[in-house]
Amino acid sequence: MAPPSAQAKPGSVTLRVLSAAVMLPAAIGAAWLGGWVFAALVALAAGLMYWEWQGLCGEKGRKAQGLAALCGLTTFLWGWAGPWTTIVAGVCVGVVGGTAPATYRLFLLSGFAYVCLACVSLVWLRGYDAAGLETVLWLGAVVVATDTAAYFTGRTLGGPKLAPKISPKKTWSGLLGGMAG
Repeated sequence: MAPPSAQAKPGSVTLRVLSAAVMLPAAIGAAWLGGWVFAALVALAAGLMYWEWQGLCGEKGRKAQGLAALCGLTTFLWGWAGPWTTIVAGVCVGVVGGTAPATYRLFLLSGFAYVCLACVSLVWLRGYDAAGLETVLWLGAVVVATDTAAYFTGRTLGGPKLAPKISPKKTWSGLLGGMAG
């Protein structure tokens, strides 16, 4: 029996399974189609990731929404038009964050570059051939397996928290279980 702190709330696993039942077919379908459909889905994910990054940096509100949308748009365009779009968007992030302290602007720009580069790499990795599709599907399967193993290991074993201020439910046992999975 799992420790009380590790027992899942009723419905938490069900909610995750239902979410996966909706998101996985959409992601696989977009990867299968490739092209602008896949780039658009990855761009949406990029915007959401940058929105989360800004939340970690303490930014909320309309400015954060605009920057997250810019991150998604940049990812989409960079996948098609080349890296110059990111340079233009990076300048926009610097201008929008211009009233903030320099350290804060550095965090905004570094998060922007990190998210865009990772997401554009995924779009480029997919490319236009079957090998790119296989690679992206394999990468997705590895991520899902790692996340699933981490979730169930952390829930089963519990233990000390990994980073309680950032993600209060993640444990060291979950991290190790995900790596092993």
